[in-house]
Amino acid sequence: MKDHLIYLSRTTCDAIKLIAALFVLTAHMATVTLGSYGSTHWLAYATATQNGYIGVAVFFFLSGFGLMESEKRSHLTLASFISRRFAKVYVPVLLVTAIWLPISQLIAPPHSNWL
Repeated sequence: MKDHLIYLSRTTCDAIKLIAALFVLTAHMATVTLGSYGSTHWLAYATATQNGYIGVAVFFFLSGFGLMESEKRSHLTLASFISRRFAKVYVPVLLVTAIWLPISQLIAPPHSNWL
């Protein structure tokens, strides 16, 4: 049996991840539409119930594929992997949170406990 190699460029993976993220977005929007308008249209129902699952599955698969390909190119120690993940993921999250929290206090209704 002959082995077949599959190669996905980074651009292709990013394009597929974008489509997967749009699937999740359409699922959320369809859910809002169904809840707000009480739609019983089959396409809205199918979008609300399936696109999110498909989008999340594809996104996680491609993220894992990217990590595997990165590991094959250069092995990182656990400490360097964690420091890179922290810099790439947590620093932007902490920055956005630090910016958003004061803004959210300004726009929150009085006596609201939505935080």
